[in-house]
Amino acid sequence: MMYVPQSSRLTSTEEQVYLATISNDPMLSNFLESGELPGNAKFLQNDRYKSPDFLHFISEKYEAVFTAAIIQCFNTGNIDMMNALVNNPILLDDEYQQKSYFIILNFLREKQQKLITLWNNLQLKKKINPTDLEQQTTITLLNYLPDEFQGFRSEYCNELVKISKLLSLTDPHLAIELIINTSKLNCLPQSRQRVLECYQQLQTMDIKPTPLEHRFTILRLIFAFNKR
Repeated sequence: MMYVPQSSRLTSTEEQVYLATISNDPMLSNFLESGELPGNAKFLQNDRYKSPDFLHFISEKYEAVFTAAIIQCFNTGNIDMMNALVNNPILLDDEYQQKSYFIILNFLREKQQKLITLWNNLQLKKKINPTDLEQQTTITLLNYLPDEFQGFRSEYCNELVKISKLLSLTDPHLAIELIINTSKLNCLPQSRQRVLECYQQLQTMDIKPTPLEHRFTILRLIFAFNKR
């Protein structure tokens, strides 16, 4: 694997040891080279992956590949790779973790802006494309992200609730489908409360979910509130 380390504080011997560590882990070395990680991929168990010096050594390269892979998952709807990315060690020191999460958050805010545009178009009674409201995969991917993204998930949830309320005036069936998907989002209690209130409001309309959907949605919301 061709990898030039960013660290200057390590001895050449330590660098060679760390390069060998990476090369001896097939999944890790392949990920650094290709940017791809199969859904069942597992890095080798290695205590060195927790070492501050090793993290300092690998972080620059790992950050670039990891960040691009997370964004790729959202662009392609690749849930399997997202699962592998977050269930393997995230080999970033504090500096590069902050950099990675900042880039990912900026990307996600662009997706959030699209929701705001949708809401504005609904207010103006403009025709929207229903495929723009297919949020199930995005919600699943958001739920995989670490706790540092809990605040964003809550903001995203609030936008979906606003759209559901406005959509209920023109397409109640699509509105209730959207709020059911929104109820799956792992977010802060205040946002979960908004989802519950919106769902209950939609229950008073002519278009209702199937009994099974209703049961699972209520149980999901109850479970979410009990986790507070």
